[in-house]
Amino acid sequence: MTDPTPAPSAEQQLTSTIYDSITEFQLTAQYASLQHAQMRQYLAEHLAAALVSQPPAELAPAADTMPAWLAQRFDPRGPEWDALTDDDRTYWEHHAAAVRRAVARGGFKAAEGAQQTATLLVDRTSSSCGACGQPTLPRALAHVDVSGYAPKRGGGCGATFTAIRSVNRGVVEDDLRSLRPDLPIASS
Repeated sequence: MTDPTPAPSAEQQLTSTIYDSITEFQLTAQYASLQHAQMRQYLAEHLAAALVSQPPAELAPAADTMPAWLAQRFDPRGPEWDALTDDDRTYWEHHAAAVRRAVARGGFKAAEGAQQTATLLVDRTSSSCGACGQPTLPRALAHVDVSGYAPKRGGGCGATFTAIRSVNRGVVEDDLRSLRPDLPIASS
C-alpha cells in the first residue's frame, strides 16, 4: 500500500527550512517581531515564494545584501546599513553566514538525539519548564536560561515550549492566551 500523503513540494521544503532558521535565530536574538509563530511562518512563506519564483541567476546579486536585510528586518529602528559601525556590520555578517550555512545543510544543527519539548507552566507570579521544573521566562521560546532569584544563563534544559498550562486556578485560559498566543493550551 502506498502512502496517500503527497511529498512536500520544493517550495514547502524551502519554507520549512527557512522557518526553522528563523526560529533558531529568534531563540538567540529574542526579537519581539518574531515572537509569534504566525509571523515566523508568514516570513518563511514570503521568502520561499520569492526565492522559488526567481531564476537562479537572479538569486546571486553582485553585492551581498543579506547582512543589510537582516539588520533592517530585525532592527528596524536602528541606523541604516551605511551608518553602522564595523562591529555592527560584523555582527550581521556573522548571522547572514549562519543563515546561509543552515540553508545549505537543510536547517540549523539539531542537538544530539531527539529535540526535547515541554509545557510552559504558569503561576500567578512565576513560570517554569514542565520538563525540568526550573524557572524560566514566560516569553522564552525554549528553556535556555534559568530565571528567578538565582538566574543562570545557559542553565536551562533546552526543551522547546510546545504548549502552555496554568498551575494556579487564578490564572485562567484568557490569561494564558494573552501571555502566549502562539502556544496551544495544554489540558491539566
